[in-house]
Amino acid sequence: MLLFGSDGLNAKLQLALLDLYGWSPTNGVEFNVFLGGSCAGPPQIGNLLQYDVVVTWTACTPTNPVGWGNVLADYVGLGGALVIGTLAWSPGLEFEGDINLPGNSPFHVVDGSSFFARSFHENTATHDATHPIMQGVTLIATPFSDLVVPDPGDPDHAAATVVAYWDDGKPFVGINESCNIAGITLYPPRFWTDDGALLFFNAINTVFSRDCGEPDIIEFTIDIKPGSDPNSINVRGRGRGNIPVAILSTSVADGDAVDFDATTVDPLTVEFGPDEAGKAHPGQPLGHIEDVDGDGDLDLLLHFSTADTGLACGDTEATLTGQIRGSEEVIAGTDSVKIVPCR
Repeated sequence: MLLFGSDGLNAKLQLALLDLYGWSPTNGVEFNVFLGGSCAGPPQIGNLLQYDVVVTWTACTPTNPVGWGNVLADYVGLGGALVIGTLAWSPGLEFEGDINLPGNSPFHVVDGSSFFARSFHENTATHDATHPIMQGVTLIATPFSDLVVPDPGDPDHAAATVVAYWDDGKPFVGINESCNIAGITLYPPRFWTDDGALLFFNAINTVFSRDCGEPDIIEFTIDIKPGSDPNSINVRGRGRGNIPVAILSTSVADGDAVDFDATTVDPLTVEFGPDEAGKAHPGQPLGHIEDVDGDGDLDLLLHFSTADTGLACGDTEATLTGQIRGSEEVIAGTDSVKIVPCR
């Protein structure tokens, strides 16, 4: 592993990882601390490829920032793994070039941003506690962090996943689609307390293994065309229209398999059918909250354009997926359909 910082304090992070987690050549972890760091010109790609993981950050204007960004992107493209820390997204201190292409760095620079003091408390900050990077991380405070925006991706790359936010709601920890570049808006060498070293330890292990974990899928109940049986879907002609789908709230106390509150679903994340259609009424972001099944609980009723769902003759069921509002939890529900006319 190569620590490639900016101010001669790289050894601080190395000592923390050695002291806390026993990383050393004797147990298979070979450190190299490059004291010239990111203030100097970019390294040769061959030098980087000697290492499985590179940890880098800035605290000065990199010499040839485009060259830096290009060689880091090349290193990852050739099989390397990367952890980037603050202040690598501060204007004037950032890496430029290919590292900022969609699918690479999980965070991008916000114009006019500067250094910010922030804190993370497990009980108050929004985060995915199940993600490998956040295991055991409960409290962090720093006087130095960056203001960033997540990489939005493009048609060939998924948007970056924000794993954790600071207490003030700003992005803290992110990971790219390939799980080989982690971004942490925390200055690594010295300006962190509490679980800072653990966070970097987790991030290094995560990008090294490319194992971001599979999100747990919460199974819930949907009712396609409430009140209909069978759920006939006309996929031809002018009669196609929209398909109503209810996400039902359930309660173990009422004999249901799970407790689930349908009103916590983020309607903007839902997708329905083989072609993953979004809801048909974008002007109504909350959908319709009402008691669809008459059990006294509030449910969520959404509508989807039949033409956008991809449902076709031969389909016997359809699935709706989405996320819980303000979290990375994935939800899924399936109900039967009867496609007509089919001859």
